[in-house]
Amino acid sequence: MLKLFMMERKYLNLIFTNHAINRLYNRGISQEKAYETFKNPDGQLPGKIPGSVKFYKSYGPPAGEAGEQRIEIVAKKNEKGE
Repeated sequence: MLKLFMMERKYLNLIFTNHAINRLYNRGISQEKAYETFKNPDGQLPGKIPGSVKFYKSYGPPAGEAGEQRIEIVAKKNEKGE
């Protein structure tokens, strides 16, 4: 069965790039999970690009066990500060 995702550039208070939407779609990750990772991460690290932050969160069984899914979101404010 084909599962289609309807993804928007703006989701709640996040703005997704086309690249990010493509990656979420290809990995079968919802914007809701991406948002949850951003708002309530297990942790965060500086991103590769100055001013960016990598947020990460694990879902499913405990870390290291089969079936665990770790989602990483890289975020940066745009030129408008959003």
